Amino acid sequence: MILGKYIKQPAETLDYDIDFSDFLSDGDALAVTGNPSVPSPINVTVAPLGLTLGPTFAIGTTVIKQWISGGVNGVKYKVTITATTNGGRVKQVEFIVTVKDE
Repeated sequence: MILGKYIKQPAETLDYDIDFSDFLSDGDALAVTGNPSVPSPINVTVAPLGLTLGPTFAIGTTVIKQWISGGVNGVKYKVTITATTNGGRVKQVEFIVTVKDE
């Protein structure tokens, strides 16, 4: 599911908030861990390579913040976020980032 399309310049570092509340059942929440030795239940990928994925944070139990920088002028990137909930649900969402040097 494509959530949105965004434009950024190559030198910009921007954050994108993805709200999962519409996908969560009552009482369910994003599974997050505060322990760096435990693998995160949030996986982020980008295609093609070229964007720099910065930190990924859970804000509360329903929103994921993804920082993105870099990219090549004129290239369209698909960012895919796969999140697991405490209830064992897995939701995958995508958004498009087009890099334009204007």
